[in-house]
Amino acid sequence: MINKQMMIVDDNDMLRIVMRRMVLLWAKNNDIDLDLMLFENGKGAFEYLKTNPLPDCILLDVRMPEMTGPEFLQNSLDIGKKCDAITIIITGYAEDIEAYFGNNANSINHLRKPFKVTALHEKLSEVMQAAE
Repeated sequence: MINKQMMIVDDNDMLRIVMRRMVLLWAKNNDIDLDLMLFENGKGAFEYLKTNPLPDCILLDVRMPEMTGPEFLQNSLDIGKKCDAITIIITGYAEDIEAYFGNNANSINHLRKPFKVTALHEKLSEVMQAAE
């Protein structure tokens, strides 16, 4: 069994619960022992990241109070923790990817809400394989 660590960062309580279930199913199907951390905003996730190593994957909402997803990524980079390759951006708005990430929009791993379980599982596998 492989050990992995993942963060889910989203201000929507119900979506965090649903994503948690989806991610745990993916981990079970891939024989992964997963340490899963849930955060309701980028600020809480960033505070955790300041004193802990990068997880293997981050599911990150774009629009959140206190600290947006893009602000989280920038703040993480500012402390020497580059997260973009291990991050899957989650958004309900198509324009968010281009608006927040500009010329880098095509290279960002992202899913648009609502998404299917299979789409999330495929993205998780892609990110985890690329990180190895």
